[in-house]
Amino acid sequence: MADRTRTLAPEVLAACFAFLDLGELISASHVSWAWRAAALSFPSLWAHIDLDAPYGTSGRPLHLAVSRAGQLPLDFRYLDVYGAPSDSMVEAVGQYFHRFSSFKWTCNIINIDISRPAPLLREFCCYEWTCVIPPDFLGGSAGALRTLHLDNAIFPETCPALSTVTDLRARHPEIADECPRFHLIFDLCPRLEILFLDLNDISRDPGSELPAGPAPRTLRKVMLESWACCDLLQLYAEWGLASVADVHLLMPFDVSFPPSPAIDGVVGLSVLFKRTEEVHIVAQLSGARMRKVTCDDLPDVGYLVPALAEMLQHATMLEHMQTVSVPLGVLDHALAGAYHWPRLAHLTVHIYAHELSDMRRYDQGYPLISWKHLDCLRAAPALESLALHIHGLDDASEPRTIRDAQGLRKYLSALAGCIPRLIRVHGFPKAVVREMRTLDGTEPHVLFC
Repeated sequence: MADRTRTLAPEVLAACFAFLDLGELISASHVSWAWRAAALSFPSLWAHIDLDAPYGTSGRPLHLAVSRAGQLPLDFRYLDVYGAPSDSMVEAVGQYFHRFSSFKWTCNIINIDISRPAPLLREFCCYEWTCVIPPDFLGGSAGALRTLHLDNAIFPETCPALSTVTDLRARHPEIADECPRFHLIFDLCPRLEILFLDLNDISRDPGSELPAGPAPRTLRKVMLESWACCDLLQLYAEWGLASVADVHLLMPFDVSFPPSPAIDGVVGLSVLFKRTEEVHIVAQLSGARMRKVTCDDLPDVGYLVPALAEMLQHATMLEHMQTVSVPLGVLDHALAGAYHWPRLAHLTVHIYAHELSDMRRYDQGYPLISWKHLDCLRAAPALESLALHIHGLDDASEPRTIRDAQGLRKYLSALAGCIPRLIRVHGFPKAVVREMRTLDGTEPHVLFC
């Protein structure tokens, strides 16, 4: 069979080679003279060095790539699941450290001298293993470093190289021989724009282990995760994160709830259940600011319903809310308190599997969904739009049938005058949607999508 690749221009072959890791690229360069010429004609292919042990156990592939990359800056990534790089690899990394533009190391870094000067380095990532940053990190002077991602990080008292960092992600170590010095992060990195801190392993007083605040004014995205003793809502206030564009808090339910400080002045609010033990609260604030609060590992989402309903009854916090997406059970509880949202125009109601199961009754042996909980919509404010999302049942013996769809439309017809004239319904099987669309619409018009 003829080799069709011989008709390809070297540039096209090189573009194909760009998808290969270093080991595959070396193999490709040995296939034929044409492939070898294409691979060697483009030094940029060799400047992206992606190595996994055991192929990269030796430093030889790194030496080969550097020799073919010319004078280009190098992007280097090395993965060794056993965490024990060979002396040959350690020596090669040290030899070319000054050439690296990015350095990603998933391995024990204790034998790498990261105090070597690296004037080109913009990204330094060390995953899975403890990384102790020395005071003379990257030669002890400010350089080009912008991104710093560390697992089990230990920071120094001072470090000029960290003063230029704009993207910091770090995990507090569970066990450390010395203080991790997370309380110095804002002093070490005064130009932060992106901050992601995993604080799950803080075991002592968080107030003594974290910055006192305020956070750098340059911050535009913050993600804080803690399922332990750290009150993230208190940090939100102490750090002055109200002006930050994007904030995500991953926290236990029992620390501080509802998350009023984080979503005060909400314009659009979404409350979604993920599985039966996780809830996501996403709020859009004025000025295009976004807030997300995730509560995970709950005994059951029903455990959270009263607290979420209480959150929706916070009149001052919600006085500017224009859109809301909320589970039916939460809406039912919230509207029962005779509260209203003066600017609400668009409502999306999510009806989940466990709610459907609770709402089912049996009529002559055939399971039907009872939609009586939708009666809470009578207490909803005047709306411009209403959408219902029916989330699928896991139990195949209880499908959402045409009779369920007909029952829903009939029930919504009984609510005419309390709800908009058009209601969109999502989540029924395609066959049911097709059949319901062929039927004449009534008032209100229920559109199955």
